[in-house]
Amino acid sequence: MTRSLHHPLRAALALLLVLPVTMHGQFDEYGVKAAFVRNFLPFVEWPAERVPPGEPFLLCVYNGSPITAKLNALTFDPIRGHRVQIRTMSAVPDLGICHAVFVPQSESAQVRDIQGRYKGGGVLTITEDVADRTGAAINMYVANSRMTFDVDIAAADAAGVRISSKLLALAKRVHGAPTTSGAAPPSR
Repeated sequence: MTRSLHHPLRAALALLLVLPVTMHGQFDEYGVKAAFVRNFLPFVEWPAERVPPGEPFLLCVYNGSPITAKLNALTFDPIRGHRVQIRTMSAVPDLGICHAVFVPQSESAQVRDIQGRYKGGGVLTITEDVADRTGAAINMYVANSRMTFDVDIAAADAAGVRISSKLLALAKRVHGAPTTSGAAPPSR
């Protein structure tokens, strides 16, 4: 095992990336997606002022999704010392309190609005199964019977968050380029 996989979260994410996904039968799609989301968060940096000391880290699900119950069932390590709270939010104007927002496929048309409204505000957007690039920082999907993800570093940069080169190295595709000093460049 390489030195970069010694950390348990990195090892767990790497394991999830190589496990085959069975589309018929025992595959728990939203359980796998929830695990991916949990494992993404430690590899993203938010501005220090975005998560004040003593405040929780808010992981929000926009307009509900089967992932909500799966996220609530997981144990989250603190994100940079902040306990993680899962919330369901039903209005784009309310998402400003969130640090990360999972936007289900049925609501993918809202991603550009979320990104525009909270530009530079430290709101990481995560989507699922979106074929066209909607502007989300991270998009998860099944390819060749495996769950995988793409990263749009320009979208992360516009959101005011920085994605670790370790996470970028695990992405199937990395799109865009940072517009300022946001997301780390791909280390490929």
